[in-house]
Amino acid sequence: MGKVIVILPVFNMEDFLGYCLRSLVAQTWENWYLVAVDDGANQITKRILHDFARQYPQKVKVISQKKNIGVARSLNRALDWIEKEMELEGKWLMRLDADDFMATNKMERQVEELTRREKVDWLGCQFGEIDWQNNFLEQSNLAKNNMLIQLLLQHHCPLSHPTLMWRGSWQKKHRFRYPTNYRFAEDYAAWRAIAPYTVFANLGEVLYFKRYHAKQISMHFRAEQMRETLQIASWRRAKIFSKQTPYSPHAHSFIV
Repeated sequence: MGKVIVILPVFNMEDFLGYCLRSLVAQTWENWYLVAVDDGANQITKRILHDFARQYPQKVKVISQKKNIGVARSLNRALDWIEKEMELEGKWLMRLDADDFMATNKMERQVEELTRREKVDWLGCQFGEIDWQNNFLEQSNLAKNNMLIQLLLQHHCPLSHPTLMWRGSWQKKHRFRYPTNYRFAEDYAAWRAIAPYTVFANLGEVLYFKRYHAKQISMHFRAEQMRETLQIASWRRAKIFSKQTPYSPHAHSFIV
C-alpha cells in the first residue's frame, strides 16, 4: 500500500483542528504520514498540534515557524522537507486544511481511482459546505473530466484545493511549488501554470467537508481574492519560471 503524505498548514484554528486531526486518524487508508507546518500559530493551536504529534510520533512531522509566513510559503516549506527526506515514487500527496475534515474513505477512494486511472495526475472530489457548528449547507458540483476542467480553468477555478490528491512520481518529476506572489489565489495560479502538462479529474462523490466561519481567509479578504482570481483569469497563457525549468525550488513566483 502506497503511503499518502498529507500536508497541513496550521494557523490559529484551535476551534476546529481537533475535528481535522480526528478525521485523519479515522481514515480507512491507514498508511499515511502527516507533515504539519505550524505557521506561527497561537499557544492553544500549538498545544493541540504537538500533542497529536506526540501521540503519533511515527506518523507526524511538525515544522515550526516563529512567525506567520502565509499558506503558500508554508506549503512550500513542507514540500522542501518532503523532497529532501522522503522517496516519492509510489506515494501520493494531498493537502488538508486545519478547519476542515475528510470523509473516512477519502484517501482510500482517491488512491483506488488514481491507481485505476493511470493517466490522471491530480484527482479531486466533491465537497460539502458546513458551518462552524457542523451543519450541512450545500454540496459542490465540480467538473469531473480533464477536458472540461481545462476549459473552465481559463475563466475560474473548477478545482477545490484541499480535496486534491496527486502522484508522488509527478511531484518528483516536476518539483512543484506554490506561487508566493498571490496571497489569496495561489491555488488557482498554480493550476493555470501546470495545466498544459497535467491531467486533472474530480470524483463525483462528496469526500471532503469545507467549513465556512468567521476566521476564514476568504471571508475576510474576499475582495482581494476576487481581484487576484480575475488577474490570473486574464492570462493569455500560464508562464512559470522559465521554459527550460518549469519548476524551481528556489524561485516560488510566477512571471506574468
